[in-house]
Amino acid sequence: MEILKQKESLLDAVENGLVGADLAEVLAPGGNPLSFEFDLYDCKETVADEKEAYAELAKDVIAFFNSYGGYLLIGVSERKKDQEFILSGFDQEAKLASHLKSALDSYASERIAFHTSPITISGKRVVVIYVPKRSHLDQPVFTVKNGPENKPGRPIFLEKTVFFRRKDECLKAVIPEHWEFLNSDRDARRLLASPVKVSPANAVSRVIPNNLPDRNLICTQLFGRQEIIGFLWAWMADDLAPIRLLAGLGGKGKTSIAYEFASSFYKNAPQPFEQVLWLSAKKFQFRAERNEYMELPECWYSSPFELLESLALATGAATETELAQEQSGEYQLLKMLRDSLRIIPSLVIVDDIDSLDQNDQRKVFEVVQKIAAAAPSKFLLTTRANYAFSNEQCVQVLGLGGDAYKALVHDRLERFGLQPLKAGDITRLEKASDGSPLWTESLLRLVKQGYNCGEAIDEWKGKPGEDARSAALQKELEALSHLARRVLYVAAVLRESSRTELLEVTKVGKQQLDDALAELQALFLVDAPKIIDKEPRFSISEATAAAVVSAGNDLVPDHSRLFSVARGYAKKAAAVNGSGAKRKIGLAINQAISLSRIGDHARAIETADSALKNAKNNPDLLLLRGRCCLPVDTDMAVTAFSNAYKYGQKKPLLFDLWFQALTEKGLFANAIDVCDLALDHSRNPAVWYGLRARTNAQISVQRNNEGNTGAAVSFLSRSRDDLRAALNNTIDEKQKESYVQDLEAVHDISWTISSKVDDLPGRVLAFDVATGAINSGDIRKATVTRVLDAVRKLVSGEDLSSDSSPARAARSRIEEASRTFRFAPKAIGDANGSSLLRRGLLELEKVGS
Repeated sequence: MEILKQKESLLDAVENGLVGADLAEVLAPGGNPLSFEFDLYDCKETVADEKEAYAELAKDVIAFFNSYGGYLLIGVSERKKDQEFILSGFDQEAKLASHLKSALDSYASERIAFHTSPITISGKRVVVIYVPKRSHLDQPVFTVKNGPENKPGRPIFLEKTVFFRRKDECLKAVIPEHWEFLNSDRDARRLLASPVKVSPANAVSRVIPNNLPDRNLICTQLFGRQEIIGFLWAWMADDLAPIRLLAGLGGKGKTSIAYEFASSFYKNAPQPFEQVLWLSAKKFQFRAERNEYMELPECWYSSPFELLESLALATGAATETELAQEQSGEYQLLKMLRDSLRIIPSLVIVDDIDSLDQNDQRKVFEVVQKIAAAAPSKFLLTTRANYAFSNEQCVQVLGLGGDAYKALVHDRLERFGLQPLKAGDITRLEKASDGSPLWTESLLRLVKQGYNCGEAIDEWKGKPGEDARSAALQKELEALSHLARRVLYVAAVLRESSRTELLEVTKVGKQQLDDALAELQALFLVDAPKIIDKEPRFSISEATAAAVVSAGNDLVPDHSRLFSVARGYAKKAAAVNGSGAKRKIGLAINQAISLSRIGDHARAIETADSALKNAKNNPDLLLLRGRCCLPVDTDMAVTAFSNAYKYGQKKPLLFDLWFQALTEKGLFANAIDVCDLALDHSRNPAVWYGLRARTNAQISVQRNNEGNTGAAVSFLSRSRDDLRAALNNTIDEKQKESYVQDLEAVHDISWTISSKVDDLPGRVLAFDVATGAINSGDIRKATVTRVLDAVRKLVSGEDLSSDSSPARAARSRIEEASRTFRFAPKAIGDANGSSLLRRGLLELEKVGS
C-alpha cells in the first residue's frame, strides 16, 4: 500500500504541475528516493555532456509528453535493479535545461514546454524535469530526423518515430494497440485503479465512421507489413505530408496493406479525423469474342471526375440531385471538396488507380494533390506505377520474406487442406513468386490440383505473373461441377448474396444449390456477416470475382443472359430497398457527424431521430443515434446500439462503440456479452479476445475489492485463457509480445491476491494459480519460485506420511508440481525456461523429502 500511496502523490503532482522544492517529499519521501520507476516517473544518475546523451533524454521527454506526462529525476543511481535507489547528486541544472531545449528543438516535431528545477534532498543537489501531458486535441509528437549514432550506422532513433511511455520503458509506437493508447484520453488514474494492466492500451480510443468493404473481399488476414503500417501511423502526425502512395507490382499486397491500416485507423482515430473513406477504381474487362469492354461489379469511380463526385457525396460537399443536374463542374467540385474536407477531416484511400489509363492516372494524382491542400485530411493511394510523386511520398511495396512469408504459406496450406511443405520447397516458392501473396496462392492452387511443388513452379515459369495466376485459377474452375460453375458465376456478379438470392437468380433446386455451395465454400466462397440469423450470406474476393466474370463464356453456356439477370436483380433489389431513401440516410449521417464534431450533440441526435421516423428501425441510423448519444448519455447510446444489433447491424463499428459505452458505464458483464457477439461476427478475433481479457480483469478487480478472493482469481483465470486465445490468433510478433506481457501481469496479480490467504483452501488456490501460470507457458524464475513457495506452505509442519487432509493435499500437490515441471509447454517468454524447470524439479525433490 505504501507504493500505491506514493504513486497517488506522484500523480497528483503531475496533474497539478507541481515544480520546485515542494517536489522533494513527493520524489523522495523521508529523504529517500522512490524505490520504483513507472509510467509517470524515471530517474537517472547523470546526463553526460554530449549530444548522444541529450538525444536520449529528448526521446524520454517526448515519450512522457505523448503519454501521461511525468517527472525525470537526475541525480539518483540504481544500486539494486528495480529495488534500491540512492541519491548521487547532480547540480548542472542550467546546462541541462539549455542542452535539452536545443535537443528537443532539433528532434521533436512540436515544442514541449518542459520545466527544470534544482531541489535539495538530504543535502544532495538534484534536478527535476517536469513534462506536461499532451492534450488529447494534439497529435503525438514524433522525431523529425535521425538521432546521433551511438554505434556506426546505428542512430539512437529514426526520423518520424513516435515514442510513448509504458511502465518503466520508452517504446516506439508500432502496433495498433500502441496507437489506441496514444489516441485515447490517457487517464493516468487508471494506472492506480487496478494493479492489473491487461493491455498497453487500457483506455478508450476514438472510433469513427467508415465505408470500408467487407474484409473477406480484400484481405482476411495480413501477414507481416508491420514496418509499413507503423510508417503510415507516423505519417498521420505529420501535418506537412497530406499524401502517401503505396506502389508495387500487382499481387504484392498494396490494397491489403491499405485496408489493414484503414481498419486499424477507424478504431483508433487521432484528432481531428472524423471518417475513413474507401474509393476504388471501376474495373473493365475486355471480351475478345464481343470486341467490347464488360463492366465488372462493385465499383466507385471510373474517371477522375467520378472520383470527385464520389468524394463530394461522401463529405456532404454536394447532393445527388446537384450532381445529377450537373450544377457543378470540376473546378467547383474541387473548391467545395477543399472546404468540406476541412469541416470533416477524413482519411481517404483511393485504391487501384492503375485500373485507369495512364492519362487518367496522372489526372487523379493531380486532383488529389489539389484537394490534399485541405489539411488535415490525408490521402493514401495505391497503384503499380508512380507517375507523379517523389520517392519520399512513395512507399515501395515488395514481396514478403522470412517468417512472414512462411506464415502465409502455412495459412494457405491449411486453408487448401494440403500437407506441410519442406523448408526448401517454401524457399523455392518464395523465390518463384517473389514473395507475392497472390502469386503464392496461385502456385499452391496448382499443388492442390495434383502438381508437386517443383512441377507447380515449372508450370509458373515463363509466364507473366497474372497470366500464370489466371491459368492456375482456370484449371480450378474447370474442375468444378456445372452447377457449381453457374452458382459461382452469379455469386461473382452479385459479389455478396444470400442463399435465397442465389436460389432466385440461378433457378436451381434447393438441394442442388446446397451441394454447389458446399463445393464452392471449400474453394472460393466465404461466409459474409448475416443480416438475420437464419439466412446465410456469402461473398467472393474482388480478384476472384473479376477472374470468374471474365471467364464467364467458358463457365456457363448462357453467361450473357445470366449476367443480365443477376445485374437486373441487383438493381431491382436496390430499388425495392429504396435507393433514394439510402441517399437520404447517407445525408442524415453526414449531417449528424458534422453536428457532433462541433459539439452540437442535441441537434445531431435530433437529425438521427428525424431520419428514423422515415426509416424506422434502420440499423445504420440506430448505430448513428448511438454514436451521437455516446458523448452525452451513455444509457441512450447503449439502448441504440442494442437495437441496432437487434435489427441486423453487424458492422465492426457497432461492436467497437457498444463495448466502449458499456465499459465507460462500468457494465463489464454486459461488455463481456458484446465481446462474445463480436467474436461471433468478427474477422479479427485476437483483438476481441484481448478486450475480453481486459474486461474479465476489471471484473476481477471488483470482486477483489469486495473481498471475494476466489471469484477474483476465477475471473483472472478467464482473462488468462482469453490472452492465450489472443496469442494463438495473431502472427504479429509485436502484438504477441504485448499479449505475453499482459499474460505475465495477470499471473502476477493472481499470485498477489491468492497468496495473501493463509488457510488450507487459500494455499491450494495459490498453488493452482502458480501451476496454471507454468501450464500457460509463463516460465519465468518468478513463476517457478511461486510453485515451490506454494508447495513449501502446503508441507510446512505436516507429516507427509499421515492420512490427514492437509497431508493428502500436500502429497497430491507435490506430484502435480512434478508433472507440471516435467511436461510444461514451451516457454512463451523466458528463453531459459527449460533450465528453470530442471532446477525447479531438483528443488521440489528437496521440499518433498
